[in-house]
Amino acid sequence: MKALTSKLFLLASGVALGLLISRAPSILSPRAPGPATVAERESVVPQATPPHAPASPPGVPAAASWAAGDLDASFFSAGGAARSGEKNRQQLQAFIGSLAARDVVRVIGFAQQLTNHWEKAKALQQLTRRLSANDPQAAAKLALSLDPGRERDRLFGVVASAWGVGDPTGAVAWAQNLPTGSGHSQAVEQALKSWAASDPQAAADYLLTQPAGNLFNNLAGTVTSEWAASDPVGAGKWALDKLSGQAQNDAVSALAVAWARRSPVDAATFAANLPPGPTQDTAVSSVLTPWANSDPPSAANWVSQFPESKLRDVSAQTLIVSWAISDPAGAASWLEGLSAGSTRDAAVGAFVGVVDHTDPAAAASWAQSIADEKQRLFRLESTARAWMDVDQAGALAWVQDSTLPADVKKRLLGPGG
Repeated sequence: MKALTSKLFLLASGVALGLLISRAPSILSPRAPGPATVAERESVVPQATPPHAPASPPGVPAAASWAAGDLDASFFSAGGAARSGEKNRQQLQAFIGSLAARDVVRVIGFAQQLTNHWEKAKALQQLTRRLSANDPQAAAKLALSLDPGRERDRLFGVVASAWGVGDPTGAVAWAQNLPTGSGHSQAVEQALKSWAASDPQAAADYLLTQPAGNLFNNLAGTVTSEWAASDPVGAGKWALDKLSGQAQNDAVSALAVAWARRSPVDAATFAANLPPGPTQDTAVSSVLTPWANSDPPSAANWVSQFPESKLRDVSAQTLIVSWAISDPAGAASWLEGLSAGSTRDAAVGAFVGVVDHTDPAAAASWAQSIADEKQRLFRLESTARAWMDVDQAGALAWVQDSTLPADVKKRLLGPGG
């Protein structure tokens, strides 16, 4: 009797699947660049028949159950089991991923038939990412059919990046036609990034035709960062010759970071030869950040060669913050070799700010050595407060015995101090 029932169920499932297939429209077709209308978003990707599926992941019903009518319910119920939250959602995503590896376009048709809004949205987001690798124009059409939001904005960037590899001008044109907002900005940036990776001069020339503004400034950094991989000198010359103001600062900063990761000495030479001013300050800081992480002694030697200036002070702070986190003993050793002055005070202050929670006694000792009274008192008080977080009794005893002014002691020792 059980065998007969199973056969009848399979026969009914086959008939239902056949009806579903016979009613399915044609599959996805590419879309010309341009924003979608409301009507297009409602039905921008034609329905497709459920594909012939591979074996389901553990816990997910077999693909034969797709013919049961309520497709999303069949995904979440096996052997009469009820839906049960996040686990089944993950199973659905895993199942769709495994099916999409065989025929992503047909799986899109299935995903569009899901009746649960959350499940449908997640499935289509997942499928857009997969589709963008092989058919970015079709993925662009699918992305436009999704509900507006952060995830769709991110998908615009994913699609534009993939599209830009083979057709950068087409990708940029599509991105520029998207509705104004975060999705538009992300798509333009990713399309231009792909373009700059293959032809940075052409991408740079295109950028110069765009209006000034925050997006232009960000794109300038995107172009020089990619250009740095093949010709950092050329990227630097373009940024200095063709850009100005914040766009130039952003472009030079992005270039310096990318260049310093490959060749910090060359990047440092570029930064040192810039005219004094905001652009040079930005470049020096951008070089120091990655260099201090990879080779702090060499970065410190470079900073030591700077003439006494605000730039030298700020650079010493940038260096010490990174160095003290990874190697506080090495950073302290370098500090000991600095002559008294504003650079030493700035660097010691930065060092104290890093170690005051891990070694407050040492931090207090270093803070005492700061020559500038205002900076010294600020660092001593901040160290005392950090010390109280980890050892209140020890901190209170230190404050009592310290040479801090009476008003500072009262503030620290009083209620809530």
